[in-house]
Amino acid sequence: MSLARGRGWQFDPQIQVAADGTVYVVFLQTFDPGSVLFKSTDHGATWSGPFTMNGALSYNDKPILLISPSGQDVYVAFNVKLASYVAVSHDAGRTFAQVQTSNESLWWYSYGGTYAPDGNVYFAQAGEAGAKTNGKRTNQGHTDGIQKIFVLKMNHGGTAWENVYIDTSMVSTPCAVPGCYGDYFAAQAAIAADADGKLILAYTRNDVNGTAHKMYLRTSSDGVAWSSAALFNDQGDSNFPAIVAGPTAGDFRLAWQDNRHAVCWDCGGLGSWNTWYARTTNGGGTWTASVRLSSLGSGAPYKKPQGYAFPDGDYFGLAVDSSGTNHLIWGEADGSSLYCCGGAWYTRGA
Repeated sequence: MSLARGRGWQFDPQIQVAADGTVYVVFLQTFDPGSVLFKSTDHGATWSGPFTMNGALSYNDKPILLISPSGQDVYVAFNVKLASYVAVSHDAGRTFAQVQTSNESLWWYSYGGTYAPDGNVYFAQAGEAGAKTNGKRTNQGHTDGIQKIFVLKMNHGGTAWENVYIDTSMVSTPCAVPGCYGDYFAAQAAIAADADGKLILAYTRNDVNGTAHKMYLRTSSDGVAWSSAALFNDQGDSNFPAIVAGPTAGDFRLAWQDNRHAVCWDCGGLGSWNTWYARTTNGGGTWTASVRLSSLGSGAPYKKPQGYAFPDGDYFGLAVDSSGTNHLIWGEADGSSLYCCGGAWYTRGA
């Protein structure tokens, strides 16, 4: 079923489910109106929408969707060129207010978010500096400079917010795939809150321009004061982290993509990528060994025993259901072009 109904192009899908089973979907419906919301109360058989959230804005990009357990409160963070905004609804997505949440002139992207038990909302963000890349105009993003990692903390009402600076990553690893952007492998971040409100932030960072990213973890009880960075993964070039909390306090699940099996980590982003998973049950004190989820070495021309040729990182998701089962979906491609050719892969398990 297509929710777009033939109206232009669509990118960046997001999905959340409320406690009563109502399904919320947000995706980019061209840059104007930008992010739109659809809802289903019958498990996807029928849908209402689109509900727009752009207000007076004529451009937005890269939405990240959060909802409260009841579904009454909806938060969508998105890029508005050199500013960051969150669209806030307290009537289950029928109407939205737009809140600018940046005070620094960077190209802002949110990469993940979490709704905490106390009603506060958190988004993991990176602000990109630098000039345009790959022939793009400066008003299309994809810059070639450093990336600053932030956590955006917003109160339940959406009336107060704070940008908490975390770290800085240098210029991204090069991407040699035709049509690839200079910031394709830019630093990214993800955040989750457990049943007690403990936060874990996972993010990637490099210290020297053009070198491989390592993945780091930090913890917090309030989203403002954060622990020192703890190195989590230094194998290959770590990218596209995703983290969620399980049903019980202290339970966090983490997934990412890296190319540790590649002949060279700096081969322009091509070759021997894999999707990995780890879990903690004590709030990040200890973690399981990394589990390779993309171990199927065949089934598509871009898959080999060492991994897949190229990661389609825009389409990478991790969720945990009420029984504690993980659900993961990610993109794999052959690297012939940024937009061709590949597919989405799914797995589930404890």
